[in-house]
Amino acid sequence: MLKNAQYLSQKQSLQQKLSPQQLQYIKLLQLPTLALEQRIKEELELNPVLEEIQEMEMREERVEEPKEEVIEHEDDLGIDAIDEHEATWDEFDDNTEFDGEIYAAQSNSEQEEWRDLPNPYKVSLLESLENQVSLLGLSDEEQLIADQILGSLDEDGYFRREPEAVVDNIAFNHGILMDEKDVEQIRKRIQLLDPIGIASKNLQDCLLIQLENAPNTLQGRNVAVNMIQNEWDAFEKKHFPRLLQRLNVSERHLKEAFEAITHMDPRPGAVSSSLEESSHYIDPDFEVYWEQSDLGDEQTGFFNIKLNQRNAPSLRISPHYKEMWEDIKRKKEKSTSKRETQTFIKDKIDSAQWFIESIRQRQNT
Repeated sequence: MLKNAQYLSQKQSLQQKLSPQQLQYIKLLQLPTLALEQRIKEELELNPVLEEIQEMEMREERVEEPKEEVIEHEDDLGIDAIDEHEATWDEFDDNTEFDGEIYAAQSNSEQEEWRDLPNPYKVSLLESLENQVSLLGLSDEEQLIADQILGSLDEDGYFRREPEAVVDNIAFNHGILMDEKDVEQIRKRIQLLDPIGIASKNLQDCLLIQLENAPNTLQGRNVAVNMIQNEWDAFEKKHFPRLLQRLNVSERHLKEAFEAITHMDPRPGAVSSSLEESSHYIDPDFEVYWEQSDLGDEQTGFFNIKLNQRNAPSLRISPHYKEMWEDIKRKKEKSTSKRETQTFIKDKIDSAQWFIESIRQRQNT
């Protein structure tokens, strides 16, 4: 027979919970340089008390004497205390004043000359094609056609202009009579340049020229060429039963043909833009320099590791909110609006101070 009963028991355990400020510091510690810059920008937008120190202000703050102005405790202002924290502007200035080491990268002209170097020159797709065309041994008349074709390529690398328009343009500007067959002949020669399929008339033409010049070892190549050349309509609409019947192949061979087509590039002209977008300098999180010792011996020295802070702005608490705080202190009356304003300013100041201190700890760590 089952019996129901209730028992009391005690269990001792040790737990450690992180405060929101500690969690914020841990998250900032994990961020790489570029992500930290973005995080600082977001905090500047969210917290009006936090602001960036401009370069001229940095120089002034370096030579100014620290002010001894102190914000009194809330009890001294004649209103109820918000919490036990005693806010002083002197404390805020000590924690946020620019010191030249935490918020800005140290300058070294010899080590940072690479910053002034221009971006490396990249050959565009059009220049690459013009260089390749110059190796085809074209006559002057054929070169005119090639220039017209290259100048008419769209962003995907297709030549969608009518050959008749090219003939008319050459006749009008150069007084040379050409034939549409000549234009088509030069266009097909350009199609075989790198990237192959450039200057194609449409997607079918683009895929077909790539498949025809693909290696014979590519599985499904022959079926794919037959399908693109003779059954384009069924291929576009993916009428698999019709393709199986007309091509007289098995499902496995048809699948291999579709997989072979997926290896082709439907936009041969788009390769240029993707390369340009990916060509940029990598911004390191830290830099390592070898510095010689004072003894003058080239074999004696040490490695100096510096964080990359060149794009991280210098932060401080806005002096404008200091004036607002002083204005509140001068008012003796008690009101809801005064308390709400004081609470807002204090919360934002605490948040800004914790954020700046988290960045400081990140740099020290």
